[in-house]
Amino acid sequence: MRLPPIRRRTALAGLCALLVAGGLGAYFKLRHDLGKALAQSDRSRAPLQLVAVTAQGVPCQRWGGGEVEGVAATETTLLTAGAFGIRDGSGDITLPLPTLRASALTLWRGRPVAGLAAGGLFLQGDGGWEELVAGFGTLHVRALLETPGGELLVGAREGLYKVAWGARVMDRLDGAPVRSLALGQGGLMLAGGEEGLRRIEAGRATLLATPDPWIEWVGCAGTEVAVVTPLGLARGPLGGNLAPLTGGEDAVSAAFEGDQLLAASQGRL
Repeated sequence: MRLPPIRRRTALAGLCALLVAGGLGAYFKLRHDLGKALAQSDRSRAPLQLVAVTAQGVPCQRWGGGEVEGVAATETTLLTAGAFGIRDGSGDITLPLPTLRASALTLWRGRPVAGLAAGGLFLQGDGGWEELVAGFGTLHVRALLETPGGELLVGAREGLYKVAWGARVMDRLDGAPVRSLALGQGGLMLAGGEEGLRRIEAGRATLLATPDPWIEWVGCAGTEVAVVTPLGLARGPLGGNLAPLTGGEDAVSAAFEGDQLLAASQGRL
């Protein structure tokens, strides 16, 4: 039985409306799912929780090398961290952390905080070590620095992060890998790593020109910036050209003492 022309046109119009509605629904669902996935892959904030670290099994004697990755001084003791673990004036304090080799160390509100080479960020509290577990996944920390405001900057292979004391979230400031951190005037941050030197200010990251894109160390004193790269030591004004320093070709580390720049090269200071 054939439908009258008017009813046939009405039925066709209804079918087209259903198809259009179904297509639009699928389109909007796809866009929502895609936007959600992109937001999760490029999110700038993730939940954070402190998890107590407890010793598991029978402790065994552990050996490590003598390489030092970080030093921090409290009012009562000197802490060191490196291939041998973490030590204070009384001896080894690495246990019950899951692995031995430490990659970074600093004080956060007067308490030791360390990164392990195998991954993970740990804070020593009154009750022992606690792991800072963030929604970004395992971080391989190479640099730690406390800001004047008491926030912790975490430089990792996975990027640059910031945590406020007592916060239950962690913020990601930049996605480039970090090997060294420095603070400048007015909240300026400098982060150097395998992908160059970056200036982070007001939530924005800007790539700065350097003699070599691989940054092992960065330091800042006033408006002066210095870096150690595979080509050696370079220095210059913030925002200007960093020029290699004569005699600094073999520098492996450096530090500012006031306006004076000290560097270690071939076993000499």
